[in-house]
Amino acid sequence: NIFLFFFPLVMLLATSNHFIAFLFFVVASLSGARYYMNAAIVLQELGSLEHLGPYKNEDRAKQIWDWTEKARLSLVISKIGWGKRRDVWIKVFTGIVFFITMIVLGAVGIGSNQGAKTSYRMLPDFSYPAQPNLPYPTCQMGKGIEVPGGQQTSLIDYVFLASVAYENPNSTQTRLDEWFGSGAAKDEQTVVNEYRDATDKGTSAVTFKLISFPLQQGQAIVSIRGTANGWDMLTDAQLWSAAALTQFVRALLPIGEIWTPIFNNLVRVVSLLETKSLDKVAFYKTTTKFVESLQKDGTFTNLAITGHSLGGGLAMISAAQTGIPGIGLSGPNAKISRDTFDPPLTLAQIDQQILNIVPDRDVVPMIDDLGQLYQRIQCRTSPNDPIGCHTATRSLCEVMYTCGTGDRPAICECVTEYGYEEPKQIGGNKTFAEACRASV
Repeated sequence: NIFLFFFPLVMLLATSNHFIAFLFFVVASLSGARYYMNAAIVLQELGSLEHLGPYKNEDRAKQIWDWTEKARLSLVISKIGWGKRRDVWIKVFTGIVFFITMIVLGAVGIGSNQGAKTSYRMLPDFSYPAQPNLPYPTCQMGKGIEVPGGQQTSLIDYVFLASVAYENPNSTQTRLDEWFGSGAAKDEQTVVNEYRDATDKGTSAVTFKLISFPLQQGQAIVSIRGTANGWDMLTDAQLWSAAALTQFVRALLPIGEIWTPIFNNLVRVVSLLETKSLDKVAFYKTTTKFVESLQKDGTFTNLAITGHSLGGGLAMISAAQTGIPGIGLSGPNAKISRDTFDPPLTLAQIDQQILNIVPDRDVVPMIDDLGQLYQRIQCRTSPNDPIGCHTATRSLCEVMYTCGTGDRPAICECVTEYGYEEPKQIGGNKTFAEACRASV
């Protein structure tokens, strides 16, 4: 109990949340006083009722009757003051503290990940035809957000570009050439570096890329990296914890849905108490300002933004704030927390400008409420593996298999790691297995 009191208090003080630390101290102190003034706890600490009697020189019958009554009283008090629900809540709270501690320790141990070569192998001689059943409605996207290759492949292109944000800068251009074809897409790393050198000097932890398409003048897509280490997980927790908590409370309340319209106001009040802490992890401000600088410059007149996981959440926020299309892949949503951002988002912006791709059983896009535009996709993994549903490559394989690859290459890992059928051979003289071995 002492650890569960001092650890949150020290962490709140260390992160300069002095007001919240004071409230926690007051509430925890009152709870502690109530706890140790509980009759059941007092009896538990004493270990027995011996100190409350029996009295000396009493006959044996009187002592037995006295102990019987005390045992009955102890049983009644313990059931009143120490119910099963209280045990459950202590375990839940302990689990939350343990989880946060592990994230902090993991963040310190892992540090920052600046990107790594993505793990999938592309095979241009193989292709998936679109499935004969009804495809996802967003396989073909509307005007303004298509990329080279036409609207037929725009959804898989956005899922691919969301995953490219994890790519090492030294191999990003190679990946783009493999996917779109040589010269069709360009990694504008110089533009990003010059902007960051002139603004945040690289101090912001958010990582993003700018991909332009020389064959389509003025078109570019910003891709934001998602959760890659413990620090990113802490960012997720801080930005969306209030919204997740209100969802939890709503699930516990009878007909809790009727309170949804006021949840954004509740979350806004909570965020006012944590303004300084939220400012430190408000990475969307960096990406929003970057998009605004591109709009002001005028070189790229047809902009869109995408990202996976945390990157998807940030992409949807920046899209709403700047008025460009935003496509998130497995990103946390923004409907409940819309008033906590700076500037705040409107329901119209959320419902009209951003689309979230939501794999089945993926936990992250369950955070906050979805807007009106979202696309659910299947997750073809075992029911006891929800973390696997959050994998960007698995989502890419699902969209590729269902919508068809078009003129994009197939990926070995869709078959070897995620269990999809082998794609059709459209060229070359190697079998699928031979081509995969040769591409290592």
